[in-house]
Amino acid sequence: CSNALNWSRSSFDETNAMSCEVFDTMHETVREAVSPFASALDTKFRKFDVSHRPDRTASSWQAHLVNLALRATVKRIAGSADEFEIPQKNIEIPRSAIDRFIPALADDVDVIRMELDNTFAEVMAIKGASVSRTILFFPGGGFMMAPTQAHRLMAARLARTAHARVVLVHYRLAPEYKFPVGLDDCVEAYRYLLKTGTSASSIVLSGDSAGGGMTLSSLLRIRDEGLPLPVAAVLLSPVTDLTYSGQSRRGNSWADPSLPSDERN
Repeated sequence: CSNALNWSRSSFDETNAMSCEVFDTMHETVREAVSPFASALDTKFRKFDVSHRPDRTASSWQAHLVNLALRATVKRIAGSADEFEIPQKNIEIPRSAIDRFIPALADDVDVIRMELDNTFAEVMAIKGASVSRTILFFPGGGFMMAPTQAHRLMAARLARTAHARVVLVHYRLAPEYKFPVGLDDCVEAYRYLLKTGTSASSIVLSGDSAGGGMTLSSLLRIRDEGLPLPVAAVLLSPVTDLTYSGQSRRGNSWADPSLPSDERN
């Protein structure tokens, strides 16, 4: 029985390694095949009217392809999530797969693990840079997806631009942990900063998507518990209405590439 178990583990490892090799080969092949068309696609898709955007830029052709993929996968699955229970394995796959497409951090970014009572955070700062503030960042992910390499890149850019250290909180996630466990972790991270000598007047709370909702909830909890309030909060496309009843939600349901439409085909 022991020999059979060892053989099974060895076979699984070999199969997994082979799958990764096949995936990497396919990824490079697709990249090389698409590359000759990149300039033409950029020219076409950057002709949109962008006068309403402060930086006068339009989405790249890569963004358009990603949006098409999101419509065909995430939007469809999310739209029918109320009709069936999403298997745990379907959550684990994107959790581990997304980072394969994201580049590494720059060499001058320091990353230090900060241990909290029930979870941890990643503290990011630029080597040799003067740090005058702390950004406590709660990453998005539908309350189910852990921070990805994309969030680390975002945190590193914030650290560089704002001359700050960024604390990326890995709050606990559904479906393993129910509300308000994740919120407890976010507030715990804030308390930890205060306890270790960081002044509230130098802390900015921030978050994107679900993390933006966590930011608002954390502010209310901090206020209600009588803790000193942070100097500011910055919300990036925050989740603020879990009833999905707002006018902007209904009006933009078709235009959004990933959130499900209210309509059913």
